[in-house]
Amino acid sequence: MSDTAEAVQRIGGAGLAQEELPSLSDFYEEPGGNITPGWYDAVVLEGYATGKGTQFTTADEPAKDGRRAFRLCFGITVSNQQQNRQKTTFYDPAMFSPENLARIKEMRENFKGTKSWPGQGQAQNFSITLGLLSQLEKAIGFKLARHPNGGLLAAPYVGKRLRVRVATDKKGYDDITGFKPVGTK
Repeated sequence: MSDTAEAVQRIGGAGLAQEELPSLSDFYEEPGGNITPGWYDAVVLEGYATGKGTQFTTADEPAKDGRRAFRLCFGITVSNQQQNRQKTTFYDPAMFSPENLARIKEMRENFKGTKSWPGQGQAQNFSITLGLLSQLEKAIGFKLARHPNGGLLAAPYVGKRLRVRVATDKKGYDDITGFKPVGTK
């Protein structure tokens, strides 16, 4: 018998009256997102603060293991109201070399129609990142540019309008998963 079970038995057996608490089921809240999955009009914001005071800014910053974090903040129009969300894309700046981009194109052909690239997880992840950044380039209408510090320039995106696809991730939170030009469905 566990210590907890023994303690409950002793208390119950000692003649003490048990007190049942009110139900706590009303306090459970589903985690995360409140935007119905789909395509929405959006604008890239300089930044925003959450209701709890956390500040997010459109920027490219150092991340773990020599990687970088390219974050865009969005004001998404949902039922005539603005919902603020951000999308952070992690990448290794060295992966943008012409040689590596050619290698990724070749690997995409080699693994076409498969869900995973055995032994090539890092390359597959970068391929997915390239796909998302390619959508962003087409949606905004200009190419990514590199900052002298090695990161991507984020400031040119502020104020740009586009459409974003919002989905719900595995944890139940809103996730921006795609980009299109304004005016497309």
